[in-house]
Amino acid sequence: MQLRLKKLSTLFGLTAKNELKLALPFLLALFALKALISYLIWRNGFLEYDADGFTRSLHAWEWSQQPRFEVDAWLPLQFWLNGALLQIWPDLFREPRAVNLVASLVTTTSFFFIGRSLFGRLAGYGTALLAALFPWEIWFGLSGMSESLTHMFLSVGMLFFCRWLQTERSLNLWLASAGLLGATLLRYEAWFYSITYAVIILCLTYLRHRTNRPFRALQKVIPPLALAFSFTLLWVIASIIQFKSPFGFVSLTSKINASLEERNAHTDLLGRLLFYPQVFFNLLRPLTLLAMSGSLLLWWKPLGKVRVYLALIWGEFALFIVSTLPTNNIAPGSARYPVSNLMFLLPTVVYLFIFLAKKWPQTGWRVGLTLIFLGLALFFIQTAMDRPNDFPDQNMRQVALWFKEQTKQGKLPQNSVIPVHLPNPQATAGADYGVIYGLSVLTNRPDGWRIKGSQAKGLRVISDIEGFEKTIQDDKPLAWLHLDSAEGKAQIDQLAKIYREKISFGPYQIFSRPLQRPLTVTPLEGRLDQLYIFTGEDFDPGEHISLWLSYDSTGAKTLPGISADKEGYVKWDYLPDSQIPGTFSITALGESSQRRAIAEVTIHK
Repeated sequence: MQLRLKKLSTLFGLTAKNELKLALPFLLALFALKALISYLIWRNGFLEYDADGFTRSLHAWEWSQQPRFEVDAWLPLQFWLNGALLQIWPDLFREPRAVNLVASLVTTTSFFFIGRSLFGRLAGYGTALLAALFPWEIWFGLSGMSESLTHMFLSVGMLFFCRWLQTERSLNLWLASAGLLGATLLRYEAWFYSITYAVIILCLTYLRHRTNRPFRALQKVIPPLALAFSFTLLWVIASIIQFKSPFGFVSLTSKINASLEERNAHTDLLGRLLFYPQVFFNLLRPLTLLAMSGSLLLWWKPLGKVRVYLALIWGEFALFIVSTLPTNNIAPGSARYPVSNLMFLLPTVVYLFIFLAKKWPQTGWRVGLTLIFLGLALFFIQTAMDRPNDFPDQNMRQVALWFKEQTKQGKLPQNSVIPVHLPNPQATAGADYGVIYGLSVLTNRPDGWRIKGSQAKGLRVISDIEGFEKTIQDDKPLAWLHLDSAEGKAQIDQLAKIYREKISFGPYQIFSRPLQRPLTVTPLEGRLDQLYIFTGEDFDPGEHISLWLSYDSTGAKTLPGISADKEGYVKWDYLPDSQIPGTFSITALGESSQRRAIAEVTIHK
C-alpha cells in the first residue's frame, strides 16, 4: 500500500516525505469552503448561468431516450455522460449540477499540482485557493453548462503537460493527451489547445534531439499526440458524411450564432480581431492585469519551463482569435470563451506575489502582500456572490414552483401531459425556447412524444391555437399553461371557462382542475347482473356529490348521492336495473366545486 501511494505521489510530483499529509487536509478544507460558498450562492437564487445550461440538460435527457451519434453545433460527451446518469438518477436539474460540482473539485486538485509543478510547493497551495474560488468555476459548477467538465479535462491535460516538461516521461505525455482528448469531446476551444499543444511538443522534441536522431524521437511522441486528435478526426469524418463537408459543423455554428445575435454577423475584420481580447481584458480587470503582469515578468525573467506553459495558454488564445476571422464565432455568452485562458494564468498571478515577496523580504512587505493576496481571494468570493440572478426570471421560477408543489401534493401526477401554449416559432416575435427548456428542467417534466419509443410525458408545446384548443377540449388535461404573447386570446378565454382555477405569474397563466373529467369504471362493458365500480378524483375534500343515470335515449334517473373523502376521491358500486338497454352513463357533480365527471358503460344482453 505504501509503495502504491509512493508511486502515485511521484506521478503527481509530490516528492517530500510528509507533503501528502499536509496537501490532503488542505484540499479537503478547500473543498468544504468551495461547497459552502456554492451553497450560499444557490440559496441566494442562482439557478443557471444562462439558457444554454437548461438546453444542454434537456438534450442530455433526449439522448438518453434515443442514443445516437450525430454531428451538431455542440460536441457530445456531456450528453453521453449525463444521458447515461439520468437513467440512474432521472432529475434534470440536480444530476447535471452534481456532475459539474464533482468536475470542479477535480479541477481545483489539478490546479494545486499545476502550480506546484511550475513554481514550487507554496505556489501549489496559492493556485488551488484561487482556482477553487474563481467565480466562473463556481458558477459553472452550479449550472448545466459544459465548461466545468471541459476545465476538468483541460486541467488534467495541463498538469501532465507540466510534468512532461520536467520529466519527459512517455506516461505523462499519454496522460496529457488523454486529458485534452476529453476536452475536445466537450468544447471546440479545446481543439485549439490540442493544436497548440501538439505544435509545442513537436518543436520541443525536435530541438532537444536535433543533434541526435530527431526523427526517431519524433516517432515516439506522435502516437500520444495522435490520441489528443482522435475524436477530432472522427468528428470531421462524420461531418463529411452528414454535411458533405469536413467543416459543416462550423457553418452550422456560424448560422446559429448569426440567428442569435444578428449584429455580430456583420462585424468587420478589425472588430472580430479585437473582440475577444477586449472580452478577456474585461472579464475581471484586477485579475486580468495581474495575470498579464505575471506573464510579462516570466517572459522577461523565465523560470524553468514556464515560457513553454505560457506559450500554450497564450498561443491557444491567439489561435482562437484567428478562428473568428473567417467565420462568425461571436455568439451571446461570448464572455465564457476566454475564461479558461484567464483561469490557466492563475499560477502566474501566484508567482507574481511570490516574486515580490522574495524581492522585498522585509516582514512588513510580506505581511502586506499576504493580505493583498487574501484580499484577491475575498474579491473572488464577493464577485461570485454578487452575480445577478435574473435568469430564469422570477415569473418562470414561480411557474416551476407551482408545478412542483402540485406534483408534491399529488394533484398533478408526474406522468401527466401539460399542454403549453407559446408563440409560434414562425411568427414575427418567434417562440422563446428558453421558456420550454427552462420549465422542462425546473419542473423535471421533459416530453418525449417526438422521440420514437419514449414513454415520457411532460410539458408539450402546441403553438397553433387551433391545435391547442382541440387538445384542451378533447383531452381535458389536469392543467395547462398559456403565455400572454401567444395568439388566440378569444379561444383561450373560452377554454378558461371549463377550468375551476386560474393563477397568473407575470405573462404566464396556469389553468387547472377542469370542471369535467372522465370517471373511471371497471369493467367498461359487461352483463346486467354484474357489479360496476366507479371512481373519481379532484373533487373538493368532503363535498357532497350528486349522481344520476342517463340511458341511451329513454331518459335519466337520480341515484343516491355520496361524499368525497378528505383527498377529494370518490368510489361507489352500481348494479344495473334489468330494464336498462345497451348503453348507459353515470354523471357525478360536486356541489361546491361544480366539478362534473362522466363514465359510460356498455351492457351486453
